[in-house]
Amino acid sequence: MPAKAMTINVELSDKKLKEILALVQDVTEENERLRAELARTKPSWDIAPEWAQWLAQDKSGRWHWFSEKPTISDFVWECNWVCDTAFIDGGNWRNSLEEKPDDE
Repeated sequence: MPAKAMTINVELSDKKLKEILALVQDVTEENERLRAELARTKPSWDIAPEWAQWLAQDKSGRWHWFSEKPTISDFVWECNWVCDTAFIDGGNWRNSLEEKPDDE
């Protein structure tokens, strides 16, 4: 037997509605603050997979390890062998390509 849809009518006072909207705004601002904080970080080469030789961030903010040097496209760094994804970040992704340091 299919489940029946249930409608619940809730009346909110203007005061309660304003309280809810203020909470949503607080959560939105906290999310933006956390994203900005993450934008200052990137994965450390200390946690890179052994095969990783390059690190770059795509437009959505995800970091990727590459075994060979990737090339840039409209939204991502592309390579014949795109491998693991690490961390979520923000920032200027087009300037994020980094080769593994020699001392690693």
